[in-house]
Amino acid sequence: MAAAQKKTTTRRTRADSAEEQMKADRAAQLVCVERKSQIEAYIAIHPNAADWKRESVGCEAAKYFARPIVVQAIADLRQRTQNKNDKEISKIIKGIAIIAEFDPRQCYNDDGTIKPLKDMPDEVALAIESLEFSPSGAIRKFKVANRLQAQRLLGSRHKLWNPDDAPTPPAGSPGPQVSLNLHIDASNASEAGRIYREIMKGTASGGENGGD
Repeated sequence: MAAAQKKTTTRRTRADSAEEQMKADRAAQLVCVERKSQIEAYIAIHPNAADWKRESVGCEAAKYFARPIVVQAIADLRQRTQNKNDKEISKIIKGIAIIAEFDPRQCYNDDGTIKPLKDMPDEVALAIESLEFSPSGAIRKFKVANRLQAQRLLGSRHKLWNPDDAPTPPAGSPGPQVSLNLHIDASNASEAGRIYREIMKGTASGGENGGD
């Protein structure tokens, strides 16, 4: 009989602990994610407290959020959120870096034609903002994301300069560099070859290229 009662008590204790953990996790969610006050969170978890005087609710809420199980739940949630944010930020920064370091030469075959998208390296494909295809399905034009803007963002992120001092196109320049919102037209083989040779030399006229 005593052993059976002990087992029952143990199961009840575990159930109570699980319920308390669920409440603590919910409290953490309310204050950290939903931006509720401690009083609002306490009432959400203990609905009967809605009928109490505000002073009483505030006192009990303060006691509840000082409990180790709740403090730990909040700390754990904040850490998980920070880890998730760090991963997302790293992914974004990596994408910006790919655009900032984009090399358009990787978009071309040796004969000056544009590579099929499946043959382009991942970092090149990620830097392409839009594509235009010919009736045969070949890439006719592509537009690269704004490389200068990516450099500005990346430099600001690493505090290389103040926002007002970030790189800008030289005064009087005829247009943006080849990798700045550049449209490449491959419908004309000779024109595509000319652009390819200019890119290989590290210079290009920029802007719109080729004809329809």
